Amino acid sequence: MSGIFLCLPSAALALLFLFIDGPGPLAIGLMIFPRVFRYAHNVFLQANSMAHIVAAKARGLRAFRVFWWHIMPPAVPQILALAGVSVSTAFGVAIPIEVICDSPGIGQLAWQAALARDLPLLVNLTLLVTLTTLLANLSSDLAIMACRAQQQ
Repeated sequence: MSGIFLCLPSAALALLFLFIDGPGPLAIGLMIFPRVFRYAHNVFLQANSMAHIVAAKARGLRAFRVFWWHIMPPAVPQILALAGVSVSTAFGVAIPIEVICDSPGIGQLAWQAALARDLPLLVNLTLLVTLTTLLANLSSDLAIMACRAQQQ
């Protein structure tokens, strides 16, 4: 299922949601989910194959404890970095989905500003998206540094 949404263009998914009268934010989430899922799945598989985790499973620890105490600490920094990158991807996906589904949002506003050739609004939207992306990446970097400091 993840592969289908990974190959599907955002405009095609927006058309599908338009026909079924689905919510636009769900379509944005469905476009972001496959990228996040594939990367997170690979991160967890890589962490799951570490020697200390195999040893913890061999000792008979419960799966819940192994996941939260042994798999999550090395995987959290990579997942947080993925969250920071996903914010900027969501802005790019929002434009065609919000325009086709006619749902209000920053994508719809950017499209209308581009059609009206409203350059001051486009510059301000670009700055807003840039600042939001920078803040998301900064917060994920700070969280990564906090996780690494806590692990040491």
